[in-house]
Amino acid sequence: EGKSFTAVNMASAYALYGKKTILLGLDLRKPVVHKLMNVKNSSGVSTYLIGQSEVEDIIQHTSHPNLDFITSGLIPPNPSELLESEKTQELLEILKQQYDYIIMDTAPIGLVSDTYHLMKYTTINIMVTRQHYTDKKALVTVLDEIDNHNIENVCLIINDVKAPKRGYGYRYGYGYGYGYGYGYGHYAEKGKRRR
Repeated sequence: EGKSFTAVNMASAYALYGKKTILLGLDLRKPVVHKLMNVKNSSGVSTYLIGQSEVEDIIQHTSHPNLDFITSGLIPPNPSELLESEKTQELLEILKQQYDYIIMDTAPIGLVSDTYHLMKYTTINIMVTRQHYTDKKALVTVLDEIDNHNIENVCLIINDVKAPKRGYGYRYGYGYGYGYGYGYGHYAEKGKRRR
């Protein structure tokens, strides 16, 4: 769906905006952040949570002064247990003192319970789906689970949406103009609602 890709780009956007930002690789089962940042994954969140690393040892810096990241670290045998430990809260409290924004790249919601435990620390929860890829029935099930857990502030990003051929455009020549084609706000105009 592009969950990790979205997290990296969101963290980068906040950093470019001048906000001190850190990206946390909290998918301890299938880590990806280290691949996207092109670094090794020998230490990180997991090694901190088991007491083998200090916070300052796992924070990695980028070429941008406002953007840091922590990879997930080695894959542990007990990821849920580690993420539910007090050390997770301790890590987040330390990072809150140093950063304006903490972006967490977590395991996919619905497949494992890890992500639900982390939501108690979040301000906004963003789900990433992908057009023509995400299973609609699975998405409905996850949305029902979110509702049953009384989780608030959930946003949805639909990734890989193909723009219609007739859309927003500019016209140059003797004059300057712009216009909207079909497709933009199509359902709102007809009063339809899609789920």
